[in-house]
Amino acid sequence: MASRILVVDDEPDVQELIKRRYRSQIRKGEFEFDFAFDGQEALDCINQNGGFDIVLSDINMPRMDGLTLLSRLRDHPDVMKTIIVSAYGDMDNIRTAMNRGAFDFVTKPINFDDLSLTIDKSLEELKFLKNLIERMTDAEAKKQYMARELNIGKTIQRGFLPTRIPEIDGWCISPYFQSAREVAGDFYDIFTIDGHSRIGLIVADVCDKGVGAALFMTLFRSLLRSTAKFHEYTNISEESKELYFDQPELLLKRCVQFTNNYISATHGHTSMFSTLFFGLLEPETGHLYYVNAGHEAPFIVSNGKIINKLEITGPVVGLFRDSDYGVGEIQLEKGDVLLVYTDGVTDAVSEKDEPFTEGYLESVVTNMSSADCTETIVSALKDHVGRAMQFDDITILSVSRN
Repeated sequence: MASRILVVDDEPDVQELIKRRYRSQIRKGEFEFDFAFDGQEALDCINQNGGFDIVLSDINMPRMDGLTLLSRLRDHPDVMKTIIVSAYGDMDNIRTAMNRGAFDFVTKPINFDDLSLTIDKSLEELKFLKNLIERMTDAEAKKQYMARELNIGKTIQRGFLPTRIPEIDGWCISPYFQSAREVAGDFYDIFTIDGHSRIGLIVADVCDKGVGAALFMTLFRSLLRSTAKFHEYTNISEESKELYFDQPELLLKRCVQFTNNYISATHGHTSMFSTLFFGLLEPETGHLYYVNAGHEAPFIVSNGKIINKLEITGPVVGLFRDSDYGVGEIQLEKGDVLLVYTDGVTDAVSEKDEPFTEGYLESVVTNMSSADCTETIVSALKDHVGRAMQFDDITILSVSRN
């Protein structure tokens, strides 16, 4: 039986390209293609005809774009996989697409060998789901599938978030974490390096949700922490130890570059990546070295004002081998607060479907009366969201110098 694929793209040439590239599979009855010129036409086609296995959709289209189509398909009763086509390097739209339920993505111009592998992977996952549904009622199948995700994810993630926060005179470190599902792609880590002379501060957001993101969350976390502390775990010369002690920016850059190269070289075929903020804080001086790898810019708040934002110093981690990462530096004075967060905060919506937004977050932190920045944001976030469903993981980390 042919696998049915709906291609959604407003460019007329795409239809001819697809038919030409897959003419052999079409003749053999392996693939059957339908075409729609925008998200609305695609939705109408799915509702009227049904039975599609894969939706291959562009993002930028008239009437209804690909991201809106993803939101509409999230609750559709048909079991299908969505592949997003995006411009090379358009990480914002790719991250949004993954958060809205896309199974995978390919970049323009389309590499058809890559697309074929992505289609095969999507059909394999779909086959597993359909076989599960065939053996039991739909409700029971969903229950079993979620239980499978939950058991695997809980086993992997257990113990990976820090259980104890370092207590340092003159500093208050306050994290908050709330997953959208039973397992999460967000993570944070706080750990000491060289005794208490430096504190590692990590907040990261792995693309996608569910078990896959949870697996990669543990991989990213383990690589970053182990490389940051490798000179404590291994027998290396005192000269080498002093090198990383005297040049923390070198240690920080090494951690991120090693993690990026390992993930991209070993697991690049999965297209999994993470945004990341990784800071090395020297509590005695208040000096902070940091890498911002495609992450939301953390705030520095002082006396009710945002005095700085720690902008991006390099690309997301895990996609592009040999990427370069700059290291930023900043001095935290008494009364300063470092606030790091994931996009689950600003994308959280109210019962009226209104996002929390970065602007609202800024107004909260500049008008806070509580000494605990994290507590203030969480309170404002809960008031805003009310009973609305949480669609993305939420992670907040504030570091205050008293």
